[in-house]
Amino acid sequence: MAALPQQSVGLIDQIDSYISFLETKKASTYTVRNYSHHLHTFAALLSKKSVLSLDEVQHKHIISFKSYLKKQHFSPQTQFSYLSAIRSFLKWTAQSNIKSLDHSLVILPNILTKAQSFIRGS
Repeated sequence: MAALPQQSVGLIDQIDSYISFLETKKASTYTVRNYSHHLHTFAALLSKKSVLSLDEVQHKHIISFKSYLKKQHFSPQTQFSYLSAIRSFLKWTAQSNIKSLDHSLVILPNILTKAQSFIRGS
């Protein structure tokens, strides 16, 4: 009897599993809401490129998403929030032994707090 080919689990299903994980870990309601929104936005943009499973996500998709965030004129803090959600999600997939892009490839923008900007004289 021949083995059935492995089917990829859908990206949305993996995101929803991660959001459930965050809820069981007692993450704040704010974090769960934002991560869910950010990750589903990322998945929606990927689906327009016919990327529907986690194992299809490549570094070029992260770069493209960063470009999208900049074109939308999101503040550096908002960009950081979106990318941090993606990075955290990918880290969770690695810890869960789910094949995915290395989370360290998601480079977070360098953002300064108001206090840091003041200290640097910006």
